[in-house]
Amino acid sequence: MSSRKVTVEIPLRWGDMDAYHHVNNVHVVRIMEEARIAVFGPPPAAPGTEGVDAPIPLFTHLPEGTQALIAENHVKYRAPLPYRRTPARVEV
Repeated sequence: MSSRKVTVEIPLRWGDMDAYHHVNNVHVVRIMEEARIAVFGPPPAAPGTEGVDAPIPLFTHLPEGTQALIAENHVKYRAPLPYRRTPARVEV
């Protein structure tokens, strides 16, 4: 399997910020979820997603009605993500 990196930019929202002007840890996971969907596309059972193109169409060959479930997340924070008006750059 070849290794391929796709970079997406996810806008930060003012409501993502915590009292220390960092993006809250819960919202960091939401940002990663948005990046995953942008790269792999939504699962086939997601409503209103017909014809959505993805750089790496992970779900293309799954049967109609297939659901996607994330069983576990492990996040190792290296530094706080300060809130800013420019999007967060996420490499998947």
